[in-house]
Amino acid sequence: MATPRLLADISEEEWDQHYLVNLKAPVFLTKLLLPHLKNGGRVLNISTGLAHAPMSAMSAYGVSKAALYMLKEYCNVELKDQEIVFASAMPGVVDTPIQEHLRSYDTARFPAAEVFHGFLQRGELLQPATAAKFLSWLLLEVDDEKFTKADWDIYDASHHNSWAKLGEVKHRKA
Repeated sequence: MATPRLLADISEEEWDQHYLVNLKAPVFLTKLLLPHLKNGGRVLNISTGLAHAPMSAMSAYGVSKAALYMLKEYCNVELKDQEIVFASAMPGVVDTPIQEHLRSYDTARFPAAEVFHGFLQRGELLQPATAAKFLSWLLLEVDDEKFTKADWDIYDASHHNSWAKLGEVKHRKA
């Protein structure tokens, strides 16, 4: 969920909705799965650049995703003895309904909508299959120690040769 709203204008219900979708749901889904993840299980949370770099009117989304990143950190400490590892990945600017949703806002109400229009106009939206390839590689091929580090970024070229064909990932200018 990503509904743009300035902090001064956001309702408590809107703020809570971001936390329900972006943090509470992953927490309690993970909790339900813990018995099945012991001895080698992996959890990969989906992050966003907005968890690390603020954008006006995206505080509820960005803060809830930053909290999800910290959840990963805590889980790696708390569940290490059960051999369950957690990672976080930013799959990039993917051509999904959330992008269309963010472009639908009037720029007078959400000036950053222009950023999302620009991604589309410049052909910078990644195909979902590209993001899936990256996320699958993380889940299935990366060793546990590397898996748990930082917030994996699809645009980090240092790992492209491990999962992507040359030229498949365009570098976004933000």
